[in-house]
Amino acid sequence: MGSAEYDTEKILIADVCSAGGFMYNDEVQKTLRKLQLAELNIIKLFMKICEKEHLRYFMIGGTMLGAIRHKGFIPWDDDVDIGMPREDYDRLFELLKDGTYLPENFEYLNYKIKDEYKNS
Repeated sequence: MGSAEYDTEKILIADVCSAGGFMYNDEVQKTLRKLQLAELNIIKLFMKICEKEHLRYFMIGGTMLGAIRHKGFIPWDDDVDIGMPREDYDRLFELLKDGTYLPENFEYLNYKIKDEYKNS
C-alpha cells in the first residue's frame, strides 16, 4: 500500500499515561504513531477484502471512540477493535486461511490453523 500524508496531532507530554500507566513522552508517541499508521494500512486492506466479498464489519471500543472523538486514533491507543457477525467472520476465515487475499508481507495468524497458537 502506498504511503499517504496524515494529520498528526501534537500531543502534550504527560507524566503518566492514564491508559497504560507508563511514562508518556515524545519517543513513546513517535513509536505509537508508527504503530497506528501500520494498523491503518491493515484496516484499509481488511476493508477492501470485506467490501469485495460483501462482509459486514463495524468498529467497536476505542477504535469507534477514536473515530468519533479524535477523527482518527485515540492518541494513546495501540490496537484496533473491529467486530463482525459470526457468519461473516467464518467466511473471512475461509477466505484468508489460504493466503491468496494477502500481500506477500502479510500472514493470517489464527489459533485454528497455526500450531503455535493452539492451546495457548
